[in-house]
Amino acid sequence: MGYADREYFREGGGRPPSRLAGAPVVKWLLIVNLGVFLLGLFVEGPDKILEQMFRERADVDRDQKISLAEMKFWGAAQPKAVQGWKIEDRFKRWDKDADGFLTPGEVIHPGVFTVTEGLYGFQVWRLVTFQFLHADFGHLFFNSIAIYFFGAFVEQQLRSRAFLFFYLLCGVAGALGASLLGLFQGDFQWQLVGASAGVFGILAVAALIAPKMQVRLLIPPVTLTMRQLAIILLGIGVLTILLGGRNAGGEAGHLGGALAGFLFWKVPILRELLVKLGSPGGRGSVTRRGFQIRIKKSDKRYEKKLRPRMKDSGRTAAEVDRILDKINEHGLQSLTEEERALLSDSGKK
Repeated sequence: MGYADREYFREGGGRPPSRLAGAPVVKWLLIVNLGVFLLGLFVEGPDKILEQMFRERADVDRDQKISLAEMKFWGAAQPKAVQGWKIEDRFKRWDKDADGFLTPGEVIHPGVFTVTEGLYGFQVWRLVTFQFLHADFGHLFFNSIAIYFFGAFVEQQLRSRAFLFFYLLCGVAGALGASLLGLFQGDFQWQLVGASAGVFGILAVAALIAPKMQVRLLIPPVTLTMRQLAIILLGIGVLTILLGGRNAGGEAGHLGGALAGFLFWKVPILRELLVKLGSPGGRGSVTRRGFQIRIKKSDKRYEKKLRPRMKDSGRTAAEVDRILDKINEHGLQSLTEEERALLSDSGKK
């Protein structure tokens, strides 16, 4: 039976089993993102003044109360309880003005990225930490969905170590891309949080590897090719920036992450850099379409861990390239069971 005949490749079928098998980095990214979000719901700190403000602004007629944890979980989904509040305000310190009203002050959260703190203040850790913070549950949910469905596929092509560096560097590129827009507009205080820049890097590479792969969206419930999805999302980002939309800074971050993903996959010297960063001792080589770890005979302790576990030891990198070419031309659903297994095995450590 061919792979395309399996139940989870049919219209309306379920998902393949063990999607995260061979993708340990994706699994840990999902765990860490969720853990950081949940921790932020309950950790006491400067946000306590926010809780006071939201309770003061509660809908008195309905005796509606909102806790700090509820505010962080639902974000802007409680408009009556948080009138005038913006999602990014949860990362600010709030002070009382001369009339006794609470007003947002400067950013104090140590993980949020801004041009002022991250670049001018040389707080370079913010280039990474912002990638693990999310404004609300919806923000976390949709980023996690994208990492889950597309991240594992890309991780198998790049190898786990290289994928981790790839993901984080795409996030850094997103922060720099948003910074360029902020510098151009003269706005240094907008805040960047979320995994979206890294996600867009993943989407860019997935669209390059398998442009005809079918993707069924949750909202709206339509089916697109990977290439169409990437073009639509990037187009939305460009239009938002050109029209001066509210989330122009975030969209600039998305475009920066996507551009980094494109360059890392298409530019040989950047692919070589990822291999060196992601392989033990900085040793590695690049195949035409993917990454290949080169191990010296003396590196016995890494050999078992990094050598592709293929059923047929006669398989070569050329066969993997042929399979990737087939995906590029006909989509992932065209692979046979044997080809799917070979591709999966070649991506395992």
